Amino acid sequence: MGRVDQPDPGATPIVGRDAELSDLAAALERAAAGRPGAVLLTGDAGVGKTRLLRTAADLARGRGARVLVGHCLDLGDVGVPFLPVAEVLSALVSAAADDDAVRAALTQRPVLARLSPAVRELLGGQAAADPASADRLALFEAVEGLLADLAGRDGGAPVVLVLEDLHWADASTRDLLRFLLARLRVGRLLVLASVRAEDLHRRHPLRPLLVELSRLAAVRRLEVGPLERDALLQHLRHLGAAGGAPRTEAQLAAVATRSAGNPYYAEELLVSSSSGAAGVPEAVSDVLLGRTAVLDEPARRAVAAAAVGGPVVSDRLLRQVLQEALDVPPDAALEQAVGAAVLVPRADGYAFRHALLQEAVLDDLLPGERTALHASYARLLAAAAGAGAPLAPAAELARHALASHDTAAALAASAAAAAEALDRLAPAEALRHVEQALSLLPVVPGADEAALAAPLTDALASHQSSAPLLSAVAAELASRAGELGRAVEHARRAVALSDGGAGGPLQAVEARTRAALHLLAADVDGSMTAQAAGLLDDAEQLVGQLDGQLDGQLDGPATAAVRARLLVQRGRVHLARDELAAAEGAAEEALPLARAAGDAAAEAEARATLAVVHDVAGADAQVAEHLGRALALAAAAADPLAASRAGYLLAVHHWGAGRVPEALAGFERVSAELAAQGLAWSRYGVAAVWMTSVARYASGDLTGAAAASARGASGPDPVHRALSQAAGLQVEAALGREGVAERAEALLPAVAPDPLSTMVALGGRTEALAWQGRPAEAARAATDALAVAEGVDLEEALSGIWLSALAVGSLADAGGDPAEGTELARRGRVLAERPPGRGGPLGPEGRAWLARLDAELARLAEPGSAAAVASWRAALEAFGYGHRYELARCRWRLAEALLDTGRPEARTEARELLATALGEAERMAAAPLAVAVRDLARRARLRLDGGPGAQGVVVDSPLTAREAAVLALVAQGLTNRRAGERLFISEKTVSVHLSNAMAKLGASGRAEAVAVATRRGLLPPA
Repeated sequence: MGRVDQPDPGATPIVGRDAELSDLAAALERAAAGRPGAVLLTGDAGVGKTRLLRTAADLARGRGARVLVGHCLDLGDVGVPFLPVAEVLSALVSAAADDDAVRAALTQRPVLARLSPAVRELLGGQAAADPASADRLALFEAVEGLLADLAGRDGGAPVVLVLEDLHWADASTRDLLRFLLARLRVGRLLVLASVRAEDLHRRHPLRPLLVELSRLAAVRRLEVGPLERDALLQHLRHLGAAGGAPRTEAQLAAVATRSAGNPYYAEELLVSSSSGAAGVPEAVSDVLLGRTAVLDEPARRAVAAAAVGGPVVSDRLLRQVLQEALDVPPDAALEQAVGAAVLVPRADGYAFRHALLQEAVLDDLLPGERTALHASYARLLAAAAGAGAPLAPAAELARHALASHDTAAALAASAAAAAEALDRLAPAEALRHVEQALSLLPVVPGADEAALAAPLTDALASHQSSAPLLSAVAAELASRAGELGRAVEHARRAVALSDGGAGGPLQAVEARTRAALHLLAADVDGSMTAQAAGLLDDAEQLVGQLDGQLDGQLDGPATAAVRARLLVQRGRVHLARDELAAAEGAAEEALPLARAAGDAAAEAEARATLAVVHDVAGADAQVAEHLGRALALAAAAADPLAASRAGYLLAVHHWGAGRVPEALAGFERVSAELAAQGLAWSRYGVAAVWMTSVARYASGDLTGAAAASARGASGPDPVHRALSQAAGLQVEAALGREGVAERAEALLPAVAPDPLSTMVALGGRTEALAWQGRPAEAARAATDALAVAEGVDLEEALSGIWLSALAVGSLADAGGDPAEGTELARRGRVLAERPPGRGGPLGPEGRAWLARLDAELARLAEPGSAAAVASWRAALEAFGYGHRYELARCRWRLAEALLDTGRPEARTEARELLATALGEAERMAAAPLAVAVRDLARRARLRLDGGPGAQGVVVDSPLTAREAAVLALVAQGLTNRRAGERLFISEKTVSVHLSNAMAKLGASGRAEAVAVATRRGLLPPA
């Protein structure tokens, strides 16, 4: 493997330390103003104290200060007196060769020769014979006077004295520091010192001194904590780039997690991961294990036991391991480990000072030592659990049993841990435990799979009529956790195991029925729906065979539920294929069977399917009746998944009818209810989040829509992640965020398997390019998306109409060929005229997009015509069902069409439309639309001072929308960094926009720019 370059952290920008640097800069300003002080930086090793000191020192030098640096070294209990002071004096002697003031300050104080051979040499050895030099007070006063002279008692640049690693300072240096800081009254001196917090054990001599110094008015204590995760990730990106080998986000995230915000540890882990090394890097391990070297043997054994116990181990359990397994008196051992800052007390146990310290201790143990400790834990935990007084969750017993090679105990504990996770509404964690149990099942002779799976099946309310399979449980858990691919894998394994298994034909039927559901949920291109249909065909054949064997006695409650659920899934397969009559027949047949079996959840599912069929037919009363009954039945069955389907379909029904507020409330309710039950990433949980984003966008809540898309993009399933990312692009484009078109292009390979995600991503790219003034590229992106729509069997034609409208609009922006636009519009109308499938006939939204398609074509082919005006009026009216963003856009385009007629009387209506559109755009934070409205008003020489939400806004502004937005945030008192965070742009970009605004307004500073812009009415309302 090739050599991995070690990046230089000092060569990268310092990040995440704005507050600390601000405090240090303020202390420097106070010193420069004649108010001396000191700042004591405390924090763990590697957290960044030295980097802060060096950055502060560079800042001080840049302001003309003299910086003196002294290092304390770990030289044992005795040490060298005044070592950092000697270093400072040596540096000053070197400077004296070219600085007469420094030379004079030194030669006037011969007593300093006792601290530094360099000073003695400068004085020609005279100080050795000076009897007064033995006076300790004189020595301290000489140091104080030297610093005061260098700073200039009556004016001059301040002196910054930097003392690094004060925890290693000798007693004399500590006394000198106490003397200097206690006498800080006037002058231009700033003392900066770093202290490693974890080295300050209870008897450390610096501890009482820090308490004493912290009481002084001129002394401030600055705690330097771990970096926030985002800042650390940014730091690692800089390091990766500086080292010539940028890492993936997943690699950086793993390093950030392990390092727990410690920059030094993160830097070493980054290099180590690049070289392929596992475990804790040697450099970090040496630092960490150095803390345990001071412990005696019992304390080291206690630390080893704690490391094996886990990130946090309970006091009771650790004490039992120490006493019963290791014969170590726990009190003294734990007190010493805590005193040395190796372990830190928690509410009811102990944790390591840093997670990497636990790793280092574990790595330092021999394999046999680790195994023996794990066995001790497992033995104690099993005994306590067997006595009905567990000391820890079952997951801990499973971990220790597995690590000590007790597979039988690990299997049982894994199943128990899965049940505990389910009880805590954590399906993802339950899935991990079940998967571990599945891996152990083959190596545990005589294991009873059904007994292990039964409690989990009951907890899942799976209505299992045959012996349950762990693979089927795993499939259900994976589905609930949103890991659809794994759900399919486990479901297929359950089908294979059910053939010829101990559960008989009934088990095979149930395995196939459940597998069909998981295949439907994971389908992207229709192939899995076909497989689901095949599984259900097999299941029906098995039911027929079983019915024949039992002389038609398969209608009892136990088996009626099996048949009902098979028919429910059959109905859902028919729905997925737009076979509405067959779906209705399967659901109707399932209803009496579900009622006979007392299976309320199956009846709820059947009614939900019937509601979809009636929705397509436009039978609103039947839709409401079936979904109302489905919700009540799901609640009675305590089945959150059946309830989520019914609730989601009800919200979709509202959406299709153009009732945006009701739809949004429904989607948000489904999302919230599922999240509360740990099912946020289940099928309808994900769908509800996505539709929440769509509905918020339509309602004008663009920032809320962006937040919902971001939430969906954090889910576990890659297909749904990509769809949420794609949906977020259109919202981000409307908000005017930077890099949307580029992000869309980068996303296309990931969404390629899913036509819907591809179309949505290309639509978002089209919008972004259009707002960026790149209409030709926008038209190409929309045309590409339209081709995708034409190549798939969509549930509804809406996507094709939307994309066709975008394509024609972009072509109009580009001044394209009307014939090409007419062809694009024809293709959109062809999609709209497809026979209605599950999506049903066009609703208000579909009709609105058709109206906009007509209007865009008129804008392209007949600008300035009465037909163009009429088309945009029709589009404005069509979007009146509740699409607030498109209403604002239509007002802008209608105003444009009116102005293009050249009729003087049209200007009044155009101004009113633009004023309303501008007010709406600003309230929605739709920056590009606001810019477009202002630009049209400026070109038309219209003053928008009377419209709702736009009072007093003058649109002939020299500022761009982004410059105005930046200046508005500056007016609120935000720093460049905070303004950048609010606008999702970099601090540097904010600075550029601010400089441009100042130049345009003729302002010499930001305050003057804000004043000028406010006076001229150029800022958007707060």
